[in-house]
Amino acid sequence: MFWVNDLSIDKGGSLWTLGSQGEKLMYNPDLHFHIGYYEGYDLEVVAYKRIWEPLWDVYVDDSGPGTLYSQVMNKGLGVSVDHYGILIFSIDDTKNFEKQAYHSFEKWLRHYKLIDVDA
Repeated sequence: MFWVNDLSIDKGGSLWTLGSQGEKLMYNPDLHFHIGYYEGYDLEVVAYKRIWEPLWDVYVDDSGPGTLYSQVMNKGLGVSVDHYGILIFSIDDTKNFEKQAYHSFEKWLRHYKLIDVDA
């Protein structure tokens, strides 16, 4: 996991942030993906595609349905980033990205006991 220090918008409209090592993380403002978990819940996060790396960063934002944002804040999970929400994990950009995204989100929810782990 990397820590986020700052957020800016460049002249071309790309969104970027700096990681803990000072690396510049740029997002394509036209590429985002909604990942939902709806098996008895109404939970959703948004992934943003990095421009220079084959990764998607997954955020919980405060405008989503339910109380996921407040649960994540109360448990101190992830890193808060202005304009995005809370960065919770990253996913490799593979040809199975969509399936991997849903699986990773469900696994993350279960790991932090944000959904019923016995289901």
